[in-house]
Parts: sequence; C-alpha cells; structure tokens
Amino acid sequence: MAIVAAAGALSWHIVVRETFTTSELSSMEKVLSSLYPLGDLVLLFSLAVGLPRLKQGTGNVVLVVLAAGVAAFVIADSLFAYLTMKDAYAAGSLVDAGWVLGMALFGYAALLHNRLQPEYLEANSPVSAPGVRQLAPIVLLPFILAWLLLSDMRGSIGTAEGLPTCIFVIAYAVLVVARQAMNFLDSLEMGRRLALLNTRLEAKAEYLSDRLMQEQKLANHDTLTGVLNRRAVMAEIEQLLALPSLTDDAGAIGVVDVDSLKLVNDTEGHSAGDVLLRRIAGALCLEGAIVGRFGGDEFIVALPGANEVQVQAYIALVDWRLNGAPLPEGPASRGGFSAGFAFYPAESKISSQLLHLADQRMYAEKQQKAQDRSGGSRAA
Repeated sequence: MAIVAAAGALSWHIVVRETFTTSELSSMEKVLSSLYPLGDLVLLFSLAVGLPRLKQGTGNVVLVVLAAGVAAFVIADSLFAYLTMKDAYAAGSLVDAGWVLGMALFGYAALLHNRLQPEYLEANSPVSAPGVRQLAPIVLLPFILAWLLLSDMRGSIGTAEGLPTCIFVIAYAVLVVARQAMNFLDSLEMGRRLALLNTRLEAKAEYLSDRLMQEQKLANHDTLTGVLNRRAVMAEIEQLLALPSLTDDAGAIGVVDVDSLKLVNDTEGHSAGDVLLRRIAGALCLEGAIVGRFGGDEFIVALPGANEVQVQAYIALVDWRLNGAPLPEGPASRGGFSAGFAFYPAESKISSQLLHLADQRMYAEKQQKAQDRSGGSRAA
C-alpha cells in the first residue's frame, strides 16, 4: 500500500497536476493524458489490496506477476504522458519497452495460471449476472469518451479529414457496448447454468441423505419386523445400565418368546409366521419400551423405570393388543407369547446376567403353560 501511495503521489506531481493546470492542452487531451497513469494506479491498488488476503499458492504468484506488469505500465504511461506534455516523446524509446515488458508479464501470468492451477478462477471467482448499476458505467463510458472526442473536433466533423474519424469513434463506441452486452448475456447464461447445477447438486445431496438414513436404519433395524436388531438393542441396554443414577427400581430387561411359531410355519406357511412375528413386534412396541429382535422367535424388551407391577401391566396390554382387539389379518395374527423379566440394578447390573435370568423365567412360564395344557387335556 505504501508503494502504491508513493507511486500515486509521484504520478500526481509529475504528470497529472501539470496536465490539468496547463492551458495548452484541450479538455480531451487532458482527460486522455490523465487516464493512462490514473487507470493503471487503480489496477495496481486493487492488486495490492488483494495480495495480502490470499493464501500461499498459485493464485498468489499469478497476481504478483500481474502486479509487476501493471507497475511496468504505470511507469511507461506516466513517462509517456510527461514526455508528450513536454513534446519530448519519441517512438522506439524506453517508454515503449515498458509497455512491451508489461504485456509480456501479462502473458506470462496467463500461461502460469493455466499451467499450474487451471481451476483457480473457476473455484474463486463465482459468476453472477451484473445489475443495472454495474452495467451503467460500462455502457455510458464509451459514449462519454466519444462525445468528448467529437466535441473537441466539432469544427472538422463535416470535413473529409474529420468524417472518417467521427465514423470510427462512433463505431468503436458501439462495438464496445456490443461487447459488453455479449458479456452480459454470457453472464446470464452462466448464471442460469450454475443455478441448474446447484439445483441438481441439492437434489443429489437430498437423495444421498435419504440413502444414508435408509442405510443407517437397515444397519440398526430388523428387516422383517422393523424393530431394533440384536446389536442395536444390546447397545441400548448397555447405555441404560451405564447410567450413573440407578435406583432400586431403575427398570426391567425381558425376553419374549413367540409360542407355536414352528406350528404356524408348518401348518399355514412361513408367510403366516412372518405375519405373526410382525404382529407381536408391533404389540411389544408400546410407549417407553425399547424392543429388539434377538433372533428367530425371540425378542428383547427394555422397560426403563418399570417395576414389577408396571411390567405385569405391560404384559397384559401386549396380550390384549394381540388377542383382545379385532384383527382382520387372519388367524396367524393372533398368537401367544411367553415372557420373563429381570430387574436392574436390584438383581444385576450386567446385561448377560439379566438376560440369562429373564430367559430362565421365560422358559419357566413356557413350561407352566405346557403343563396347564396337558392337565386340561387329561381332565377333558
């Protein structure tokens, strides 16, 4: 920034101030003589502001080379304006070498950019359609300059010497505006394409997010019944048992076995057995219950905060949902189950011990049902 300020001060004292104060130049000559160094200083200032904000990389090197090219143009343009004002400029002097050096640096910067990092501008320069405020100076500036030039030569516009120059100035202004209009249309098209690409990317991201949720659900849930699978339900139980504030009635862990599933599969088919498993899984999923399929015809149920009375109420409600409510799915939707529960931390804080104890109580209930059925048959 200090270098830019010094260059600006030097350009003002040597060229710009004297250009505006002299009475020998016309208004058009004053404007053109000042635009050379001032325009270059604006470019140099922009590069100086941008360079410190860049990270180390190819873009930084490219802008350094561009800054050097602009600096060469600043020096050459300032010398040209000064020598022209003193009527001392001669073609082929060192001033021309400064322009050649600046152009060479611009070309080298372009080659360096394309060779080392062709994605830089695409990644760091998002294209957006310019608005009216941005387009107005671009459109009006060529006509303003043309008007200044024509007003300066208004005495010779109708002559044979002035008419070609007039036509050239007007044509040049029109071409500049046409070029800016093409750039504007290109920007609009690029904006449309970027918007379309953004829409496609958003749709793709939403699709991938849905797929990820489905994959996570498949990884943690039983595909047949929709409840948690063995790994996921055991992880939930371990988290419950790891809670630090466990009271004597912290909860219950249960094992539920489907009665006569093999009989249903043999007599009504495996599809009927699948219906029965889904029905029982749905009946077990009451509010507050953590349900998972342990495998085959067994389910695991965790009831956080439940005591023995609440466990009995839970079993009764599940039984009513299975056998008490009207079920249109068919006979396979109805079925019995045997359940055994163990209570943590009163009986244990270890999941394997709780499941072993609940499994023993479940089998005891199953044996009691078998004895009751055999006793009823003998009595009959």
